[in-house]
Amino acid sequence: SLFRLVNLTQGGLVLYGGLLFAPVAYWLFCRRKGLNPLALADIFITSVFLGLLFGRLGCLLHGCCYGDYCELPWAVTFPRDSAPYNIQVIRGYLAHDGSAVHSLPLHPTQLYDAFSALAIALVTWAYYPFRRSDGEVVAAAAILYSINRFLVELLRWDEPGQWGTNLTISQIGSLVIFPLAIACLAWIEYQPPRRLPLVRASAPPAPAAG
Repeated sequence: SLFRLVNLTQGGLVLYGGLLFAPVAYWLFCRRKGLNPLALADIFITSVFLGLLFGRLGCLLHGCCYGDYCELPWAVTFPRDSAPYNIQVIRGYLAHDGSAVHSLPLHPTQLYDAFSALAIALVTWAYYPFRRSDGEVVAAAAILYSINRFLVELLRWDEPGQWGTNLTISQIGSLVIFPLAIACLAWIEYQPPRRLPLVRASAPPAPAAG
């Protein structure tokens, strides 16, 4: 359910879950500080994907966000009592007596996401100096991420389909984000080049410390 995106007692640390509320908090922060939200987003979006890179490495170590059965040379296995191992026991793929030392080999979807996050970080870092307008870099990043997330979800084994479909919550989110990001980038490119200062001229001076 959608509640799983924000349920911190059962994970709830999904990037798309954060996107439900982060834009409002971000807009309020920029408004309070007198910052140009699109220009600032273009600056820090690279660091977001670097953070996602390390987050996915953490997923691999934790044993969450795992993939489907895989016989490729780079498949990964998880130890006894890990989440993938226990799920395979419950579903009858492994014996209940714990005789198996590790899980069946699975797609390392965490690494797929980690490498993709690194690639998107590098693309946004390289694209930033050539942007024509504010918001251009973050819109391009949203397009790339939604494509990647939809495709990697096809190899995931830990997420069921939702609302009578085979699509996971994250895939549905990707189908929403992708056309919106395309529309935003198209609108930005249609407008004359516009890069405003990061700090608005009308911004009040920051109060002195102490």
